[in-house]
Amino acid sequence: MKRLIPGVVVWVAVVASAARADKIVLKSGKVLIGQIVAESEERIALRVSPSISMEVRRSEVSQIVREEGGVRARLGQPPVAPPDATPPEIKQNRRKLVCFAQVHGPIESDLMVDAVRRSCARAVHQKAELVVFEIDTPGGRLDRMLEIVALIERLHPIPTVAYVSGGPSGGAYSAGAVLAMACGETYMAPGTAIGAAAPVAVTGKKTAVDEKHVSAVRAKMRSLAQKNGYPPKVAAAMVDAQIEIREATINGKATFLSVATPTAAAPAPEAPAAEAPKVELGDWVTERGKLLTLTAVEAKRYEIATALAASRGDLVDLLGFTGCTVGDLKTDEGFEELLEGRRRQLQKLDGKIAAYHARALALDPAKFRYARHEKSHGIFRLGDFLDEGRQWRRRSSACIKLTDGCLEACRKKLAMALDHPELNIQTAGVKAMMPGLVALREKVAGSYYLKGSER
Repeated sequence: MKRLIPGVVVWVAVVASAARADKIVLKSGKVLIGQIVAESEERIALRVSPSISMEVRRSEVSQIVREEGGVRARLGQPPVAPPDATPPEIKQNRRKLVCFAQVHGPIESDLMVDAVRRSCARAVHQKAELVVFEIDTPGGRLDRMLEIVALIERLHPIPTVAYVSGGPSGGAYSAGAVLAMACGETYMAPGTAIGAAAPVAVTGKKTAVDEKHVSAVRAKMRSLAQKNGYPPKVAAAMVDAQIEIREATINGKATFLSVATPTAAAPAPEAPAAEAPKVELGDWVTERGKLLTLTAVEAKRYEIATALAASRGDLVDLLGFTGCTVGDLKTDEGFEELLEGRRRQLQKLDGKIAAYHARALALDPAKFRYARHEKSHGIFRLGDFLDEGRQWRRRSSACIKLTDGCLEACRKKLAMALDHPELNIQTAGVKAMMPGLVALREKVAGSYYLKGSER
């Protein structure tokens, strides 16, 4: 058997020399090339081809040269994995969870608030390391916006990030800009925009509101900016068109100046000219009469956006969470589930309106015939019904209750149409029905005490 080994060794050397493999140098000078598949303190198992393996006594071995990154094992033991070359920071990130929530579309419904509330609760339950709010909205109602801002703030101490991701709306406008300021950092996708956060009143058409509401939103915007490290003056210019902002450098430090119309001559400086701060004025950020809206590049320049990120993966890398677990909180799906539930409520409401309306009309007591006493001079009198009006009053009472129930359901539908524009509720039929119901109720209630009975 020993005489066969040299021949085998020569064949293996010729075949395997072209490929990277383990190499065993024997004390006799012979070289064995193959793959070390297992080893013990006494023997080494070497696979020289897919169908041929051999064992070598360790006492006969002079040198072992192992293939870099190869896998070796001890006889009778599982293979030993190669060393993990992953950087330590990425290994640490593997245990971290970054959750993504969405605020997409108009912020007009309480369903949007409920969907975000569910997502925040899920992030807390899953012990997220960071929550990212993907924002793409044209804006929405002030009260809904403030509710979502409160939800974002209550996530503390979990860090929050706004990601203006782009989409049908193309950015974070109006209420969306305020939501971005509520997060600790803002990142933007290329081609998106942020700003135009002035409150407007919706009364058939959008009109500017009074200074009272502008002042409230402006103060909230400045407060959020100060809290999260954004330039407060730039943030306020997104709300108030009367604010003028200009870049400046004071003693070498970049800043922003709010420019107001002077009402009197500036007083002479008290300090010597040598001690006066050195001010260098830069470009205008926004001029009076124009609301501030920034592109992604401008937002980065004016310190609203930390950086630009084209995708979730780029954002995760920029945040230093490369290799982390990414969790989608599926806020959009939660919103659709809630919306479908509201549609079912609307269907039930429509059925209730139709049923109550039909029964109220059918129970109009004037549509029935009643047994009466003999006519006096050919004319029936109010008090001449045989049952003293029991049937009349019973039908009148039922008709009034059904009419009230139908009117209440109609009012609920009208309110739902205002609160949930995403349902596209048609109210023309309800509005046409309500005057007839009111007239029926007044007629029946006015004749309630007439005595009558069905004949």
